[in-house]
Amino acid sequence: MAKDDDKILSVKFNKAALEKKVAMKEKAVERKLGSIGASLEEKLSKIDMDALEKDIKQRPMIYLAVAFTAGIAIGAMIGGARRRD
Repeated sequence: MAKDDDKILSVKFNKAALEKKVAMKEKAVERKLGSIGASLEEKLSKIDMDALEKDIKQRPMIYLAVAFTAGIAIGAMIGGARRRD
């Protein structure tokens, strides 16, 4: 009976330690995502939307090709992630 209690306490201790590690990793990821979001917002604020709109109207096929290629790449990533599961 004492060995069972020791095993239960050990499992509870290990679970608590793992939960603490997971929480620390989640906080690190949140900080990283926050910094990435801030840098993206800074870069997006520098884009001249009028010039971009004019460029898209002048060369629509280039932008269509880029969007199509990005869609294929995203689909491949999603498909690859599903195959690993």
